[in-house]
Amino acid sequence: CTNVKPAFAAAKAVAEHETQKVMRRLSKDNVKEFGRKLGKVAHGNPLAVMQAIVVQIEAYTNMISPVCDAFKYLTALGYDVLTFVVIEKLAEGREKLKDDGQNVSLWLSALATF
Repeated sequence: CTNVKPAFAAAKAVAEHETQKVMRRLSKDNVKEFGRKLGKVAHGNPLAVMQAIVVQIEAYTNMISPVCDAFKYLTALGYDVLTFVVIEKLAEGREKLKDDGQNVSLWLSALATF
């Protein structure tokens, strides 16, 4: 995968940037407006968008509810890609327990809630 075409890399970067812009503005009060924008961005490059969203969800659990509400504007392919990204995240091999060995890691807890 080291021979990534510059056009593909640029398209991924644009999709990630647009996703970050929408995610920064998304809240429970403006789900309809920004959910549609998220759906438009995800329609063009769903893998890059879903990876960026799942990373945000792992870090910010307060975004779970607005993001889930915004997902009603996704296509069927968007949902399939989301499933793939979540399974990929779970299979990464990261520690699933905190250092104390008894409590679940925050990223896993956030994905489970999501």
